[in-house]
Amino acid sequence: EKYFDSLVSLAADMDILNQIEFCGYQTDVEPYYAMADLHLVTSEYEGFLLTLFESKFAKVPCVMYELPYLCCNQDKRGCFTVGMGDINAAAEKIIRIAQDKAQLVEYGEEAYKSTEWIRQYDYQARWKEIIESMENPTSNVSIEPAEDIMWNTLLEHYRTGSEKRNNERSGDGDIKRKYEDAKREFDRVNDSYSYKLGLALTFIPRKMYKRIQKLFVGTGRQKR
Repeated sequence: EKYFDSLVSLAADMDILNQIEFCGYQTDVEPYYAMADLHLVTSEYEGFLLTLFESKFAKVPCVMYELPYLCCNQDKRGCFTVGMGDINAAAEKIIRIAQDKAQLVEYGEEAYKSTEWIRQYDYQARWKEIIESMENPTSNVSIEPAEDIMWNTLLEHYRTGSEKRNNERSGDGDIKRKYEDAKREFDRVNDSYSYKLGLALTFIPRKMYKRIQKLFVGTGRQKR
């Protein structure tokens, strides 16, 4: 409630309150996507961006910060990314896209087409394959370089988000210091024996995730 009130107050201070509808919690988001011309995502970190799937299915193009590890945006049709925190670039992208209504509709169609792989894939067969593979686990716990980058980026973004939320709750304004401390701790844990042992113990869950990631990324590429 405090955060919501701060947004309303900010909009009032900027004299744009009449141009914003604060929707609050909604159980049915479809009507909002039906009214929307563009989806703007300002997240600096995400584990799984469900709203991006929703907007793609609703044929609404998106502008967002670059989050290269997101499997749901490997096929970037209808989705336009800018550098992290580059508000001006995002604004310029929005203006350019929104100026041409016909092009806007075309981008929305492209966004919908980018979900074809998830609408057509046989998930029952894939889950059956994953479960059956658990009957014959291997002892190889090596991680490919690309997978290592993905995990490090994903965990770092989770940690960053957690630190920022804790900072907001505590009222401590030194986010940068907290982030640097967390990053040092992350590096320490990453090099520790217990972490490496954890990799071995969690091999099967990670193997399942790897198969799912290949499904998302590989199938998306085939459809492009």
